[in-house]
Amino acid sequence: SCSYTIWAVLNLLVTSALNDSERVLSIESLNAIGAFGVYAHVIFFILGLTALVCFSLRTQSHRIFSILGCLGLLVVIFAGYKPLAFYFVASFLLFIVLMHYGKEFFKRPKQTILTLLAFIFIFLGHIDFIFAALHRVHYVIGHSLQFIGYCLILVNFLIILNNGKKKN
Repeated sequence: SCSYTIWAVLNLLVTSALNDSERVLSIESLNAIGAFGVYAHVIFFILGLTALVCFSLRTQSHRIFSILGCLGLLVVIFAGYKPLAFYFVASFLLFIVLMHYGKEFFKRPKQTILTLLAFIFIFLGHIDFIFAALHRVHYVIGHSLQFIGYCLILVNFLIILNNGKKKN
């Protein structure tokens, strides 16, 4: 969520600077703001997925978190085509989480079905982003799939909150 917040704030700053008649925004500063926003999003998103993997696997080792996070970031930093590397790393980390919830589904199907479906949609959205360079429709499909996944997480969260209120 931190990565999306930074992305949204930077997009808001860019659009507000473009609409302000007193300020002139140069192409260089626009590119710098955009590059900062993209790299901040990538860093926080990969670290967030790494934390999600560590939480899902119930590991409390800071070393494992550091190794996974650094490895994911290094792959993206040294890749020739960074967007493709980012979506591969994110898809791999999401696949690990998806497999965890797939196993949990067989143990407790009622409690984990929404979470499993949410991560399926988010995973498929990231896989579809890999093909966005081939055709723009994949970008829209990827965002639509992720939106469905995040909505399912929100519904699951609201159900958990509602069940918690009933118990109190």
